[in-house]
Amino acid sequence: MDNPQKKAKAYWRENLKYLLILLSIWFAVSFGAGILFKDYL
Repeated sequence: MDNPQKKAKAYWRENLKYLLILLSIWFAVSFGAGILFKDYL
């Protein structure tokens, strides 16, 4: 059985991966919307 420390490290690695993906999407969408919809903002 895996030790708890390995599981915790794997959990946080996966969690950070999802966080970076979501932040990248958020940045791209907000930056793109700022350029495309500048007249409406």
